[in-house]
Parts: sequence; C-alpha cells; structure tokens
Amino acid sequence: MGYELAVGNAKPIKFRSAEQFLEWCKNEMEFWNWIQDVDPQQMGNFNVRIRNTMQSIMSVISHPDNQGYQNGLAGELEALQHAISESQYIYSKSILAEFITQEMRIDKSFAAKIVHVATRTDHENLPAQKGYHSAANALFDFERGITKRGAASSVKAIEQARAELEALLHRETEESQARLNELAELVAARAANAEEWKNALSENNKKLIARESKFDGQIEKLFSNTQLELDQTTQQLVSDTSEDIENFKQALKEEIALKEPIDYWGKKAADHEKAKNRWGRVFTIYVLTVIVLLATFVLGFDGGIQGFIASWKDSGIGAVATFAGLIGIGMVIARVLYRLFASQLHLWNDARERVTMIQTYLALAAEGHAKEEFLGALMQRLFSPSTDGIVKSDLGSVGIFDAATKIAGGK
Repeated sequence: MGYELAVGNAKPIKFRSAEQFLEWCKNEMEFWNWIQDVDPQQMGNFNVRIRNTMQSIMSVISHPDNQGYQNGLAGELEALQHAISESQYIYSKSILAEFITQEMRIDKSFAAKIVHVATRTDHENLPAQKGYHSAANALFDFERGITKRGAASSVKAIEQARAELEALLHRETEESQARLNELAELVAARAANAEEWKNALSENNKKLIARESKFDGQIEKLFSNTQLELDQTTQQLVSDTSEDIENFKQALKEEIALKEPIDYWGKKAADHEKAKNRWGRVFTIYVLTVIVLLATFVLGFDGGIQGFIASWKDSGIGAVATFAGLIGIGMVIARVLYRLFASQLHLWNDARERVTMIQTYLALAAEGHAKEEFLGALMQRLFSPSTDGIVKSDLGSVGIFDAATKIAGGK
C-alpha cells in the first residue's frame, strides 16, 4: 500500500510502502536531533507529530491486515500534513530548514530559538527570555529576503552591468579628453593646419557619440533580455501547470467514468470466486466420499480385495450391469460437479482480467501515458460479451451410455 505526504508548495512525497515511510520519519528525526542537546522539552514538542506517525507506521507493519491501524495512520498522516502547512513542523528539505541549519553551525542555541519562533501558534506569545526577539528579527529578515531574492538578484546583475559600462564609458571619455588635449596642442603649434585638425576633432567627437549610443543600446538590450527571460519563465510555468491540471482533470473524468465497470466486474469476480470455492469443495467432498464408500464396500468382503474379485466368479450379468451402472452414474455426477467448478473458475478469471485492464489504463492515464488507442482497446474488451463459462468435454466419455451417445451424435 502506498502513501503520499503533501509538503507545502513542493511536489508531494510518495512512499511505496510503510517501511519506506518509516525510514523517511527516522531521517527527519535524525536531522533535527541537535535540538535535543539544546532544549529537550522543545525537541519533544517539535517532533511530536513525527513520533506519533512512526508509532502508527510500526503498528501497521506489525498488523498489515488491521483496518483500525490503517485508519489511525491515515489520521496521523493528515495531522502531519496540517502541521507542515501551518508551520508547526519544518520539513528538513525546505528553504527555512537550510537557513536554520546555517545558523545552527554558528550557534545551536540561537538556531533552536528560531525553530521555536517559526513553529509557535498565532495565539502563543513570544518568550521574554534573552535571544527570542533577535531570533524573531532574524526569521523576519529571512522571510523578507525570500520574497525579494529573485528580483534582487536580477537588479544586482543589471546594476553590475551598468557599473561596468559606465566605467568603460568613463575610461573612453578620459581617453577622448586626452586626445582632445593633444589635438589642442597640435592646433596651437600648427595654426596653418587648423582646418585639418578641426576635421579630426569633429571625427573623434562623432566616434565618441557613436560609442555612447552603442553603450546605451547595450544597456537597453540588457534590460529587454532580462524582462524577456522573466516572461518566458512565467509563461513556461503557467503552461506546465495548465498541462498538469488538464491531465489530472482527464484522469479524474476517466476514473469516474470507469468506476461503475470496476465495481460491477469486481462484484462479479467476488461472486464467481465464492461459487468456485463452493463447487470445488463440493466436488472434493463428493470424490472423497465415493472413494471411502467404494473402499469400505470392497474391503467388506472376506479376504478384502481378493474376496471381492472372487465374488464376481459366481455373479451373473445382471449384477455386473448393475455395478457398472452405479459406477457410471457416480462418474457422471463427478463430471457435472467438476464442470460447475471449472465454469466458475473461468468466469472469475474473466472478471478479474477486465478489472485489471481498467486499473492499468487508469494508472497510465494518471501519469499522462495513456494513448487514445489504449482506450479503444479497453472499451472493446470491456464491452465484449461474456460467455456462460460452461466447460465442455473436460473428461471425455464416461461409461458405455455416454460413449454411445457421443458416437450417435457425431461428437
């Protein structure tokens, strides 16, 4: 039996068995075990849901067929999910757990206070002891940083690029200014060539303006690329979420549509299984009874089997015919009982195959792997007529009368 645990906005954790679920709980206990060294009472309150869940899992493992223990584990699983969603328990793989672990490497006592502040209820007041207000402030700064981390990183990258471009522009400006100074000196030294130097100065100014325009374009392009990447990421996230929702809705519709066939053929399989077991027991009891009666009859003669064989020497044709007729009737009854048993076995297998096909299709549909042709094949098999299950000619001819009947009928 599988289990599923919701942990906030992340994908649910799925466990294939109770043993795997128990191993996960042990890992959670081990992850937060350092709180025991700082504050044992807080450790007891913090891990109470994990401990209760572990006890329910061990009860289920010890008594797998006990429905009461199964129901108890379902209740503890729901309580653990509620505790995680209400921040009364912190999942070890969450971002908050990583933050607390970093603080724990520096100061375990302070990290334990952060755990206490993060998991306290709304009506619970903050303790007046030293350090709890600092822990609350640290937690508030962490939560505020989580919401602004993405935007801050993008703005930081843009600011860094802007600073680099501005530094480059400043260097170019200084170099241009140096060239302008050189040109001014040359103009003063060579007044006769003033027009030539004027043209050179104008060309240099054009290059400077072109570079400045190029830098502005690069900054604008950087902003556009950042916005485009953000839009693409958002669109992809929306598309993936919509696809998951559509797959879930389709699988749910198909599960609802196929629920009645599953219930119908499941009930048919249960009825045929009961009939199969009933006729199997009747057939077995009948055969054993006939064998016991025949052995008692034969061994009742003086000398046992030898006496029984010797008695046939003085018997007439009528006695032989009567005995053979009784044997034939007994075999006919045995054959009828076996046919009833084999027929119910055939119908039970047919019903179970149909239920298995439906459940296999639903499992594929839930994961989005079911194709349209799968549904067509399933519907064709599901609505194909079911035979009556009567098994013919299982044991061949029984007795002289049966053989003569088959020969006369051409079978």
